[in-house]
Amino acid sequence: MRKAAPWYLALNLKLSDFASHEIKLVPGGRRLPRSITQYRVFIASPGGLEAERRCFRERLEKCSRSHGEQHEVQFHPVGWEDTLGGAGRPQEQINEDLRQCDYALFILHDRWGSPTGNGHTSGTEEEWNLAEQLYTDKKIRNIILCFKVVDPSRLRDPGEQLKSVVAFKQKIESDRKYLFKSFQTIDEFGELIDSHLARWLKEHVSPSHRLSTDPLISLERAPAVVGSAAAEPGQPGFAFWFAEAKRIKEEEAPDHAGVLFCATKAQAAASSDFEWTQAMHAKAFALYDLGRLEEAAIAFGAIADRLMDAPDTDLKTRHARALFNKGVALGAIDRGAEAIAAYDDLIDRFADDPAPALRAQVAKALINKGVTLGALDRATEEIAAYDDLILRFADDPAPALREQVGRGIFNKGFTLGSLDRNAEEIAAYDDLIARFADDPVPALREQVGNALFNKGVTLSALDRDPEAIAAYDDLIARFADDPAPLIQEIVSKAKTQRDALNQS
Repeated sequence: MRKAAPWYLALNLKLSDFASHEIKLVPGGRRLPRSITQYRVFIASPGGLEAERRCFRERLEKCSRSHGEQHEVQFHPVGWEDTLGGAGRPQEQINEDLRQCDYALFILHDRWGSPTGNGHTSGTEEEWNLAEQLYTDKKIRNIILCFKVVDPSRLRDPGEQLKSVVAFKQKIESDRKYLFKSFQTIDEFGELIDSHLARWLKEHVSPSHRLSTDPLISLERAPAVVGSAAAEPGQPGFAFWFAEAKRIKEEEAPDHAGVLFCATKAQAAASSDFEWTQAMHAKAFALYDLGRLEEAAIAFGAIADRLMDAPDTDLKTRHARALFNKGVALGAIDRGAEAIAAYDDLIDRFADDPAPALRAQVAKALINKGVTLGALDRATEEIAAYDDLILRFADDPAPALREQVGRGIFNKGFTLGSLDRNAEEIAAYDDLIARFADDPVPALREQVGNALFNKGVTLSALDRDPEAIAAYDDLIARFADDPAPLIQEIVSKAKTQRDALNQS
């Protein structure tokens, strides 16, 4: 059985995900139960794209065959072909399938489709509107939109079907809410599918910008405004607009477009670097929440440029946070090399600064740099980033830095294991356990639990069952009474593995 990473254990999977059990023959003839996580991927398209739909299914099945056993994951294709017949409007049955999916892929070429009898001009339009709502409600992980290139000569007299496709694409471009990909050949389309599957697989088995890194820095509480330029008579100023942006952001269902509007007004009314930075950060955060990730990266970059020569620690910290968030936004749109450059910029500028807040930002940047290098299959450099983190901060007593060191050691061990460098992997887990076995910080307790679990799995795979059982026993003894749900999940897994080994 492959080891389960802590970010896998912490995944907040949808109800459509399930844990099934299969029997796997492991070295020595033992048969152990194994959990498989299934991600359902919906495909939507009008007629005329049958080859692409077949390619979609083939690529998902190939990915599951090639990587499913190793990473305990399966990608399951879902389309109208799978919808069972029954009473009710056919499109609504397809919609229900979409609601149960984790990802959605839309393909358009030269057809739009036919009305569905529910006020929509086509089934694809109805499915797109539903997918948008599911994404807004965080009930679906990602939406991919692809356009097959149309022969330019056809645009001179497109006809109603192609006109509708062109109008939809123009709306997507003008709204600037979503990125889309274009392709010409079936091979190009297959490569697009493969690239997204690789990213989703990486998110499942290793930390990504979304699962293992800090979120974008949230809006700060507006301080008392001192010495601000007065607004025009009867016009609200910076304090009003920034407070409105913060209020909307904190609503149960925030209107991100409203946050963007208020933050833009606050930026225009700002009278100091401090105010401008606050407003610009709120604006960048709103762009990120709206899915306008490239614009968000540009906005965070603008903050960093504005604060290039900031003299005091507070503004330096805001500079570092802007670079960190720029890296997160770039990583989210698969611009890994540029994300790494942003993290390197942060590290180079502030690595020797003694301010605790800046040391924490450097540590987080090193973690994210390592994760991003891993996503680019640059494992040796990934491990080097974690070693840099450990060397710099291993002896720092600050809880936030101890947590980052623990994460770095664990990530190093996990990556070494993926390279089959098992002795070094186990040594990394032992290092983590020795350093933080008695640490009260909850995140470090989880890291210790996961290190013991992964150590047991690796030892078992090496036919060192007595040592594996000892690792599981150590984990259970340490954490059996810990109330944290994630730790109890680890304990439960350890008991299952230990009992299976004892019975073999």
